This record gives sequence, C-alpha cells and structure tokens, in this order.
Amino acid sequence: MMSDEVRPIRRRVDQAIEQAAAEGAFDDLAGTGRPLKSDPGIVPNELRVPFKVLENAGMAPAWVEMAAEIERQIDEFRAARREHEQRMRRARAYAVAGTAGDFAARFRAAQHAHAEQRARLTTDVRRIVRLIDRFNTMAPASAPRFGFLARAELEAVEAIWSWTAPGDDPE
Repeated sequence: MMSDEVRPIRRRVDQAIEQAAAEGAFDDLAGTGRPLKSDPGIVPNELRVPFKVLENAGMAPAWVEMAAEIERQIDEFRAARREHEQRMRRARAYAVAGTAGDFAARFRAAQHAHAEQRARLTTDVRRIVRLIDRFNTMAPASAPRFGFLARAELEAVEAIWSWTAPGDDPE
C-alpha cells in the first residue's frame, strides 16, 4: 500500500500532526469531539447501507481487516529482508577478514545461511501473494490495491548474496 520511500515522509507528517495536537492547534475546530463522517466514495452504492450498519456496530468488513493483515505481512517481510541483507554484509566482511583457510568455511556457512533465509522469505512472498489474491476477489473494485511485486521482491532477496563459491566461477 505505502512505498518504502513514502514511509519516512509519512512518519514526519504524523509527528508534525501529533506535535500540533499536543500544542492545542486543533482544539477549536468545528466538529471537535464528534465522530468523523465516513467517506462513501470507496464503497459501492449497493453496499453503503450494510457497511454503515457494520460501521455503527464497530465492525470492519473482512476485506478491510485482510488489507491491514496484508500490509502488516508486507512490512514484516521487508524488515526481515533488510535484516538478512545486514547479516549477509557482516558475513561477507567476516569471510574476507580471516585467513585463506578460514575463507572457504566462512563463505560456505554464509552461503548456507542465505539459502535457508531465502527459502523462508520465498515462502513469505508466496503467502502474501495468496492473501492479495484473496483480497482482490473479495474487496470491491474501488478498493485500493497493493503495490507488491513478488518477482521484484524475490530478485531483491536473491541479490543480497550474489557471490559464487570459490572455484564455481562460470568463466
């Protein structure tokens, strides 16, 4: 839903709003203390009454809850990918810092760790894609869609460890 480039801007905007609220900048606004009117633009006409009933009961439609779950899983996946990238950078530095005899063992250990994490991250991507597919079948056509490109995400995982084993150089 939200790109990685937008998140820091969003965080800064949220902080500015929180600071303004703490300073009382919103205290005298019209409608203070009353619930906001929901925007019916996203809900098709034939679903507005049922959605209003759900909203009044404090319940969200399943596709809204699923959208939140998808966004949470995408965030967790990307955080795990970033952590893995940092671990592999440290593993690479560790491999080249030792003696020649240490290098091969350290390299293979890092390569093995990457293969295991790549398998876990690939499983995560497949699970997210299945959730997005389910979301797309249940959400109204006007609902926002997710900008999650599975192939690009998996290519980013693969690029984390692009070394070949010593002696495996194709040239």
